[in-house]
Amino acid sequence: MAGMPTKAEAQAYLDHQNLPVMLNECLNQVVKERAPDAAARFAELLAKAARDRESAGRMQALFAQADTTGNGFIDMDELRTFMAHMGEPLEEDILKATFADIASPDGVDFKAFSEWYPKARAAGGALSKKGDFAVQRRRRASRASRASKEGEEAD
Repeated sequence: MAGMPTKAEAQAYLDHQNLPVMLNECLNQVVKERAPDAAARFAELLAKAARDRESAGRMQALFAQADTTGNGFIDMDELRTFMAHMGEPLEEDILKATFADIASPDGVDFKAFSEWYPKARAAGGALSKKGDFAVQRRRRASRASRASKEGEEAD
């Protein structure tokens, strides 16, 4: 069993996790709202902050995967390769239009990527066609499976 961390180790951990800032933001929100059940509201805000942090971490990992040069920007070739790697290749005209919409002169930065990618994955976004095709494939497979089972039962 590991011993208790030293004060310096604990402080380094808090600083690395940015916990004092997160705790203060949640506490300030509870005070601002004058929440009747402050402890429950504080717990809700902490849980949301943890989910947001996890989501941001996933988005950073996706961005790093796309930014193969590591320069902090995604160029059109990197975006094309990334989307194909994700199994969501974009048609060339959609890729060019998307890139023009979200890129600065240097390329797509993390902020633009993290705003675009989740929206594009949602229904109606640039990537929704893949979702539609996946749903159609599942429906066809389900129908084929049911037909196969019905055929076996008739024997």
